[in-house]
Amino acid sequence: MNVRYDPAHLAQMLGSVPYFQSLQQIDLQTIVISGQVRHYAEGKPLFHEGAPCAGLFVLIRGRIQLYKLGPDGREHIHVGARTGDHVQ
Repeated sequence: MNVRYDPAHLAQMLGSVPYFQSLQQIDLQTIVISGQVRHYAEGKPLFHEGAPCAGLFVLIRGRIQLYKLGPDGREHIHVGARTGDHVQ
């Protein structure tokens, strides 16, 4: 699957995320040019619980799972996210 990363297309994708739906196209474009597209290998963490917030992630393609470690040290799935979802 090819995904275009040009600013106009990214602004259009961003506008479909509920968090950003009320913004005008010019505002979406400003956010896009202020942000960055990152690629993560499968299994690589985006962030760790308790770490300072590094920003807002909008998933352009793929899926992720957010989990917490329980007192027993086991992973407990907190939420899943897929293309178009946002996490912070």
